[in-house]
Amino acid sequence: MKINGTNRIEYVNQTYKKNLGKVDKPDKTAENSSQVTIELSKTSQELKKHIEKLNKSDTVDRQRIHAIKQAIQDGSYKVSPEKLAEKILDRILEQTNPEDE
Repeated sequence: MKINGTNRIEYVNQTYKKNLGKVDKPDKTAENSSQVTIELSKTSQELKKHIEKLNKSDTVDRQRIHAIKQAIQDGSYKVSPEKLAEKILDRILEQTNPEDE
C-alpha cells in the first residue's frame, strides 16, 4: 500500500495561490447608491406621532399640573366620584376592546 501525502499538500498550495489574487469585487449597485432607505414599522410610526403630540402639549400639561397641585394644597381640589368611576370604566373598556379605536 502506497501513501502519497505530498500530492495533497501541493494541491492545497496550488489552490491557495490561485485564489490569493482574487478579491471579491463590491456590488456595483451598492457602490453607486449613496442613499439608504429605512422603513419604520407601523407601531414605531404611531409612537413617533404620540411623542410629537406630547412634546407639543407639554406647556399646557405643565400649567394644568401646577394648577391641580395648587388646588390640592389649598384644599379646593374636588374629585367627582361619578366622573372618576366613568373614566376608570372607559379605560377598562378601551383596553379590552382595542379594535373600537
